[in-house]
Amino acid sequence: MKLLIWFMERLRNKLHGHAIFIIPVAAACILGLPSIFSGLCLDDYFTRAVVVQSDSLPDFLHRSPLDGFSFTKRNDPGAMRAGIEYGVWPWWTSPEYKICFCRPLPSLIHWLEYTLIKDAYWALHLHSIIWYALLVLGAAWAYRRFLSPPWIAGMAALLYALDSGHALALAYLNNRYAIISALVSLLILVCYDSWRRNQDTRAGAASSLLYCIGLLTGESTVAICAYLFSYAVFMEKGSVWKKFTPLVPFAAITVIWRVIYVAYSFSAAGTSYYVDPLHDTASFVAAFPLRISALLLSQFIGSHAALTNFLQPNFIPLYCAVAFIILLLVYYAVHPLIDSAAIRFFGLGTVLSTVPFCAAMPDDRLLILPGFGALGIIAAFLAAVGAQDADPRFTTKLRKAMAVLFLITHFMLAPMQFQTNSFIVWLLQKPIDKMAETISASRLTPDTKVVLLNAPMDVAIAYVPFKIMELGVRPPRMLLLSAGETDVVVERTHDRTLRLHLGEGLCKTVFDRIFRSNPTTIKVGDTFDLPDVSVRVAGRTSDGRPADLIYVFKQPLEKGAMKWFYWTTQGLRPFTVPAVGAAVTIPKLPHFIRMMLMPS
Repeated sequence: MKLLIWFMERLRNKLHGHAIFIIPVAAACILGLPSIFSGLCLDDYFTRAVVVQSDSLPDFLHRSPLDGFSFTKRNDPGAMRAGIEYGVWPWWTSPEYKICFCRPLPSLIHWLEYTLIKDAYWALHLHSIIWYALLVLGAAWAYRRFLSPPWIAGMAALLYALDSGHALALAYLNNRYAIISALVSLLILVCYDSWRRNQDTRAGAASSLLYCIGLLTGESTVAICAYLFSYAVFMEKGSVWKKFTPLVPFAAITVIWRVIYVAYSFSAAGTSYYVDPLHDTASFVAAFPLRISALLLSQFIGSHAALTNFLQPNFIPLYCAVAFIILLLVYYAVHPLIDSAAIRFFGLGTVLSTVPFCAAMPDDRLLILPGFGALGIIAAFLAAVGAQDADPRFTTKLRKAMAVLFLITHFMLAPMQFQTNSFIVWLLQKPIDKMAETISASRLTPDTKVVLLNAPMDVAIAYVPFKIMELGVRPPRMLLLSAGETDVVVERTHDRTLRLHLGEGLCKTVFDRIFRSNPTTIKVGDTFDLPDVSVRVAGRTSDGRPADLIYVFKQPLEKGAMKWFYWTTQGLRPFTVPAVGAAVTIPKLPHFIRMMLMPS
């Protein structure tokens, strides 16, 4: 406790005047600097390819530079079929598969960057750091309006700058939109507060205009409505009508935006990564308890929400119960602050703003906006417990222990985790880079078709063509035969036929269901026809996933321009097709996350 009191006293002495803005912004810039070495990663290659429209880009991927976040082409089923035939997506991709986001402003920014700056990726990351510094500055401005004395607002802004959940959005260029969206959202809140508090109608108009801009930046801007609703509940005075009438413009804008969004076929479907709450309400409700528990727990005690994606289904109820108990303890600890309208505003805003982000797989990068309210509460709590003459209500053992936990998690561990999370994007890309280099070095011709026997994750294959394009080579057509953590028995039954037995089946984990959220919809006997091969499902696992696959090629396997590879823990290796009647077993691969930590 002496350490906490000393630390709070130091912050109280440092955070005054302009320092409540300067120190958090400086911390944001310093933490972000290592990210300039991250280069491009995963979706960055896709977005760069479709907004720049190079000559090596296949026709089915051509689209408007303002549509850089539509990972499938809108209103064009033929493009999806062409993508499967080309090998960008695997043959088991769901007919409903669609990931199309309406983010024209970030797409325009990326187009300008990739056109003018080209491959000076360090400059693009520096651009992201500038946006992050502005976000922290906006957070400090917003905290200053709701927290007093000013040093507590400065501490909240510093906590916001140090939050490790922001690192991936900062280091991952394609996630920069989330930083911009959060910045616009906080400006909306500041303008709304100025409108309601000072009766400044120009600020009210600005808040509505900013909301429109925010929705063109990213869907996550919708979450600011949670804070506006919480503001109406706890910060406004007067009748219910007076409190909630100012929210009508935002409700109208949201409805109009959603109608346009659907009319232009923006949505996500058929994938385990995203669930559109209005398109697939049942799936959203089923996933909601785990996702909101994981996100809120990670925000308050730093438990890393993404780790819940590895949970076995039978452990999920236990995890949710434990998370609920811990969050209740957090609520009990901060309860003496509940007398403050601002703390109630932060609390309800945090919980409600987390709900829209439950449409995606849990990950700390989703917590940029929910974290605004949570870190405001934590700052106020630390200031109360660490005061020299602390209120007796804050001197209980539980509250002291919770304050120490917050201090360790958010001030000591967070900066280290920030750097680790920034480094993850480079690690994620490493195996894909090695794979692309191996394929591009294999004397490709315009007729080459690369056949991959296995892969740790099917989504890894989707990024390879775009990385190959970066190497100055036109990407070859590809065919992925299996994916996931499973051993693969490859049996040659005919000069044109392979039979694959997957020991643990196809699409076992949530990470293997990016292209088909429900693999049990594939039945025994189902046939999938591609230009060079026909695939028939001959067997399933006990839980209904494909396990036995028969590939019948249009020509003998040794003929033609097919190049065969299989994935090992050391990367991609050439594969020799067995003789007719013979079989080869490919060992089970570790998870992709483990593989990226292995030496090349």
